[in-house]
Amino acid sequence: MKKNNIIEIIIFSIFCILTITLSFFHEPWFDELQSWGISKDSIFNILFVIPHYEGHPPLWHLLLKPFSLMNLFPDTGLKIVNLAFMMSAVWLLIFKSKLPAPVKFLLPFTYFIFYQYSIISRPYCIYCLALFLIATFYNSKNEHPFRFMGVLALLSLSCLYGLVVACGFSIVWIIELIKNKTPLRNKSYLSLFILFIFACLILLIIMPDKSNYIFNDTYVRDNIVKGLYSLFVLPADALFFDVYNWGVRLLNIDFAYFINTPDNPKLYDTKILFFTGCFLGLIINVFLICLFKHLKSLLIFIIPYLTFLILGCFYISPHHIGLLTILLISIFWIVLSAKKCDNTNYKKLLTLFTVLVISMQIYWSISACILEVKYNYYPAKAEYNYLKQFNLENYKIMSAWMESDPIFVHKKTGKVYMGKEIKTYNDFINISKNYELKVKNELNMQWPAVCIGQYFNKNIFYNFNSDNKKMYIIHTHLSAQEKAKIIAQWNQMGLPDIIVGRPNIDIIFSNENSPSKKYVLLKLFDYGMIWKDKYYPIDEEIYILNGLKI
Repeated sequence: MKKNNIIEIIIFSIFCILTITLSFFHEPWFDELQSWGISKDSIFNILFVIPHYEGHPPLWHLLLKPFSLMNLFPDTGLKIVNLAFMMSAVWLLIFKSKLPAPVKFLLPFTYFIFYQYSIISRPYCIYCLALFLIATFYNSKNEHPFRFMGVLALLSLSCLYGLVVACGFSIVWIIELIKNKTPLRNKSYLSLFILFIFACLILLIIMPDKSNYIFNDTYVRDNIVKGLYSLFVLPADALFFDVYNWGVRLLNIDFAYFINTPDNPKLYDTKILFFTGCFLGLIINVFLICLFKHLKSLLIFIIPYLTFLILGCFYISPHHIGLLTILLISIFWIVLSAKKCDNTNYKKLLTLFTVLVISMQIYWSISACILEVKYNYYPAKAEYNYLKQFNLENYKIMSAWMESDPIFVHKKTGKVYMGKEIKTYNDFINISKNYELKVKNELNMQWPAVCIGQYFNKNIFYNFNSDNKKMYIIHTHLSAQEKAKIIAQWNQMGLPDIIVGRPNIDIIFSNENSPSKKYVLLKLFDYGMIWKDKYYPIDEEIYILNGLKI
């Protein structure tokens, strides 16, 4: 830092102060607390067992481990690690990028950088830092090939998207070396070979086990909608539009049903939104291809970009959307460090595009920050405080488990759509001709137990992981026999004193006479998920056995 960096220092300081302040208002949710629970397990399990069920490389859990060993509250440990990575990433963006000054000064305050990846603690903070390091070192990669290999390895260790994007950059590097007729003895080839071996090892580590839940999911989701979303809508959602949010279960809907079903106003609105997103995404894709072609940098754009979108056709969640935003920032950073846009029309379009994106992103960021301060993101800490206040942790406590809404599976194709989309009796009659009604009942998927248990630093729920005492969910599919064994264990222990959530205990304690009627509401906790400028309210209850004195 030099005296002439005073503006950069001020901007960076503002970012640090605001993110640290806002982080005090954020309550970690399941994905964050699950990682904290995993970090308490053995190094061997973190490295060689858990990745087969989580789908993430083990680096994030290893980074959390020293803090979980200190028995810190999960809020503290998670936020320390996450903010350290994001502050480093933003420092690079402000002090090292060659982007225009107004752009690089505003980007740290956009939605995905400021809120989604700085406030919510996930391994995507590693992805952000790694991509900004790649942008910093890209043009010197052949002078320092092992350094560049190191940042590509870091990107590979961040998440599955990081692995495929690192693969995309590696392909570009190989093509550039071949085009420049670089001799095979060059260190860059050796770096790429080492990186290839490293990437293969990561793939082996994260390859899903045959017992993984994803291989045993009863409901086959339609990849046509998911593919259309990723290739066309995703670029718009990552920049200035919003189709995929917590309120639209779009990617679980059978494509044929999505296109053809009449008489459903909500689904009709979703269709309009979806195809508007497709149109905008197509325009964005064409514009970006033409722009990078003009800048003679099409290769560095198209290959990492395509690897990202192709993965999205099979695996996409809301928190992955901003990863495309970070990738595009990095690509612009790389290209504009070496090239200038001379075409007046492209300059005007790029300026308009940048203003639109940054304006919308900052609006989302401000909205999300206001919602974060105003509402509870997740109730685990509040539930911990309540249970602790009345010494309820020593009672027999039952946690709710994952029970799905009604889902209809096509009798021949296995395609699925959500039962919530049924609005009339005629809808139900028509769909029942070809679809079978199913409801998931996954006894081992217990969010309340995972989340509240992290604050107690022990398992206080008698129906959670009773066999292995682990503090996290193992994403395995339970057979009918395994479920029956678990239910028998719970019956042997008897009715709980306290229930957290809304489990269907009538199907568990079948020998009892309407056991659910024996409980009264003790406390209601309001919370909700924040996505861009939207807040989706949820609630979770604590029930007590009628007549029990506390």
